[in-house]
Amino acid sequence: MLSLAHTTRISFDSLGVGPRRLRDDVAVRPRGRVESGGRKNCRPSWHLQPSWVCAQVDENNMIRSLLFRNFKSLRDCRTTLEPLTVFVGRNGAGKTSVLQGTHYLAQLAAGKQPDVLFSVDRELNSLYSRGGVGPLVLQCCDTTDVQSRFAASTEEFEQSSQLSKPNDSWHVKHSFEYDKSVYPGNGATIHDAARSLGSTVLLKLDAAKLAQASLSDDEVPSMASDGSGLASVLANWKLTENAAFGRINEISRQLIPELESLSFQRARVWQTTFLASESTEEFARHHENFRARVGEQLVFNFRGAPGVPAPLASEGTLLTVGVLSVLLGPQRPRCLLLDDLGQALHPRAQVQLIELLRELMVEFKDLQILATAHSPYLLDCLSHEEVRLLTLDEQGGTVIGRLLDHPKFDKWKDEMAPGELWSLYGEKWVAEGHAVP
Repeated sequence: MLSLAHTTRISFDSLGVGPRRLRDDVAVRPRGRVESGGRKNCRPSWHLQPSWVCAQVDENNMIRSLLFRNFKSLRDCRTTLEPLTVFVGRNGAGKTSVLQGTHYLAQLAAGKQPDVLFSVDRELNSLYSRGGVGPLVLQCCDTTDVQSRFAASTEEFEQSSQLSKPNDSWHVKHSFEYDKSVYPGNGATIHDAARSLGSTVLLKLDAAKLAQASLSDDEVPSMASDGSGLASVLANWKLTENAAFGRINEISRQLIPELESLSFQRARVWQTTFLASESTEEFARHHENFRARVGEQLVFNFRGAPGVPAPLASEGTLLTVGVLSVLLGPQRPRCLLLDDLGQALHPRAQVQLIELLRELMVEFKDLQILATAHSPYLLDCLSHEEVRLLTLDEQGGTVIGRLLDHPKFDKWKDEMAPGELWSLYGEKWVAEGHAVP
């Protein structure tokens, strides 16, 4: 999560999105369109050709690589990154941990203190790999070779750059490092790296949270990582950022064909106010007050069914609007960490979502997206270079590899889309020593 500038320009008018058939009567065709009545044996040219990748690639300060040691199942992992990188693998393989570790680095770069960041459920003891040896390390390197490194150890560091002790057991330090012979300045490079890395958002969206009515007392409402507060964010944009709200309406209609518009209605919101607490040696008691207030409820106006409250909308519809609200908003991050990209979306909508993300990455040249996914249809829209496979070794540690490092990749690269290769070979081979991160 360092900084991330990016952009790979891919023309979906020239890019076929994959030969995989969606249904018996629907095939994915060239030129980025899904058409019905396709021939069964139609095999469009799906893979990226050099002429389809524009030279407008701005990778200054983008995260180039990640390294993790003794962080959850990531006992000793490193991987390179692209402007758009998608991590796939079985449940429990460590995909979400990669995003979480990157997000921790971003919060440290933004100035959050370790004793605040690593507390309660994120306490270092629970994050440290079971049976691990040595310090817990989170590290990323950007395209200007600036490294952001966080280390935590139960033993005191020899260097004086120790920041704090979150508790009596751990010593921690966070630092930025770079080659002073290349960047002789007095900190401008580090400042740019910290600013870019700090502009990172982690989304693990929950449809139920996205659908809730909400109320914000903040001057500029914000959405939580689980989607809470979406209604307040969009309602505020309709009042203050009408162009941004109009664009979300427009793009939502493209991805959700039956949707005509988004609107709002007033709704009751229950808020909890903490009053006081008292404790003795035997018990602790907290006094809270529940208060009903009036907030905003997001409403979907579908063709033939206007006025549908968000709790009655589909999961895929809610998740699509949630992602768009982050990427198209006035406080757009420079790095988006998206857990379970394409979840609850029809395969055709997954194709359209990837196309949209690429268009936004061309428009916003400092945008980088790291995501996890489970759909082979979605992978068919990527290049082989953009796919990272995760699996567990015999000791339960995560191993990360690139799809293009499969021993038979050269044989099948011109015949099979990334999703087909993954479906055929899986990811267990990565732990057998074939992959180079």
